[in-house]
Amino acid sequence: MPRPPNRRTNVRSVVLLAALVTATACTTGGSSAPISSSPIVAPAPRKMHDGPLVAFGGSDGVHTLSPDGVGPALLRCRSCINLTSAAWSPDGTHLAFSNADGLWIVDLADPIADLIVRSSRIGDVAWSPDGSRVAFVDDASRILTISPEGGDRTVIVEGSGLADMSWSPDGSNIVYTSSGNELNVAGVYARSKLSSLGRGEHPAWSPDGSSIAYFAVGGCTIRQISFRERGSPVPFNLGSISNRCEDGLDLTWSPDGTELAAMTSLGFTGWGGPLDAVYLVKADGSRARLYTRWFVSGRGVGNGLAWQPVP
Repeated sequence: MPRPPNRRTNVRSVVLLAALVTATACTTGGSSAPISSSPIVAPAPRKMHDGPLVAFGGSDGVHTLSPDGVGPALLRCRSCINLTSAAWSPDGTHLAFSNADGLWIVDLADPIADLIVRSSRIGDVAWSPDGSRVAFVDDASRILTISPEGGDRTVIVEGSGLADMSWSPDGSNIVYTSSGNELNVAGVYARSKLSSLGRGEHPAWSPDGSSIAYFAVGGCTIRQISFRERGSPVPFNLGSISNRCEDGLDLTWSPDGTELAAMTSLGFTGWGGPLDAVYLVKADGSRARLYTRWFVSGRGVGNGLAWQPVP
């Protein structure tokens, strides 16, 4: 298949880590290791705008989200069912996704998906900022990268319970979680784990590279590691604007970097299945709001979020 083009909550809520984590070094077990593992300087990314916010995970394609809940399907194809993970290409024209058959790439203009890795146990998927590589977790709990055409597989890091990947905007690093909900950074060029950032779930690197947002373990509190500012932790708990928020399920940045979308669980079953909702949180911590009403997880959605970038 052709390669996608190279394009590139009144609430003071999003939190800074107590200890400043710099963009060039992070301490692991008392020793210092560089986060950036390559002298390569990526070109400035093309400014992208916010397209549809979508959810995936059910048997009926990839659906847009709206304040009323789940909207129409943005993408339907024979293979686009029961997605476990999904990620947009940087230009928003292609979607990489995983399901019980393997790792797929689909062009929105021609929705016939190409199976590029056959496996019943592909985990999380993340597309590189320059569009040239797709990272995925394989059945041996390794993070690999592969070209969108399916060639040139490269092992980046091995471990246990690897999940929840997000690329740094310059393409040099990947933040991910491992067993025990440990947040880690791996160097794409160093092909190894570089640093441990503490514990958390569903990390998401901001589009401008200045921070990593994540859920605290076992709840609806959003924290953020800042590479530019010092400050004490001021965690924002989505439960403060909803007494029914049980757990954070996924976190993703808007393509323009101004908001975070947070998928959360209600914590009990109703109307035919588990109930989820999505909140939007301003990146500067000035406001958060419930974006969707509670919807039934598994009816077309439920496993996660992906925010489509558009020119």
